[in-house]
Amino acid sequence: MNQSRLVSSLFLTVFLVAGLSAQDAVISGRITDAQSGDPLPGANVVVENTNYGGATDIDGNYSFTVPASGQEAEVTARFIGYFANTASVTLSAGSITQDFSL
Repeated sequence: MNQSRLVSSLFLTVFLVAGLSAQDAVISGRITDAQSGDPLPGANVVVENTNYGGATDIDGNYSFTVPASGQEAEVTARFIGYFANTASVTLSAGSITQDFSL
């Protein structure tokens, strides 16, 4: 193997390993009123004890990305005038769906 191929192979290996270790989890779902089922636009969703979270759109949908750690995390939904609701999720790479009724 010549030197340029060796360097290219090394670069590709490092790039692939870095990409595999930097996979993310995408947490998404819908937040609704428990009694009416109506969406709650502007509700907040956070992963407790982190800076990760988001807010719902006009249809009550949310989505945000967090590092995939494989660990359990508490995800909490809040909206003014409602009691908060918390769910436990595993932060695995890929999509995680967590709906809330407040």
